[in-house]
Amino acid sequence: MCIRDRFKCIRVFIKKEKKAPIDHNDLLAIKDEVQNTYNAPQTHIFFLGIQYLIIHNEDEQIKLPANEALGVEAQTIEAVVSAVKVNERAINTLRGMLREMIKSTKLRVDGVCLQPIASASATLTPTEAKNGTLLIDIGGGTTDVAIIKDNAPVFVGVIQLGGKTITNDIAAVLHITE
Repeated sequence: MCIRDRFKCIRVFIKKEKKAPIDHNDLLAIKDEVQNTYNAPQTHIFFLGIQYLIIHNEDEQIKLPANEALGVEAQTIEAVVSAVKVNERAINTLRGMLREMIKSTKLRVDGVCLQPIASASATLTPTEAKNGTLLIDIGGGTTDVAIIKDNAPVFVGVIQLGGKTITNDIAAVLHITE
């Protein structure tokens, strides 16, 4: 599964009946709008994160991270959302594998997260996640890339090149074995 090809930035608009403070129901409505509008047949939106909101009130527009927009008065909300779509069959296979793996344990799976976002959550400080950071995680088989700004992913990707390939290339040049 190549995440780079399935990562999209999406813009949606939510119009409230009247000007009122933004609450968690508005954020859920944004996510529902993305699910309903952009989820194609046989695909599943695996990850959905609100990058930021633009609050439209009469003659002013205010751009805020979603968590800072809670409580702000608005009638029209524009949201820029990050979404990753995957094939429904692939996500069902993943769910089945997880079920089998934990069947004999007393563990419970609360959720599944993309590796680049998990790496960012585990390593970035709140300041780094807010101000903007490029995180590169070089693993054995792949390299994960995440750009995080205002506590939300702006870009995620997986490059099919990792430490094992680099080690093999060095070994070949130096005519040595691993």
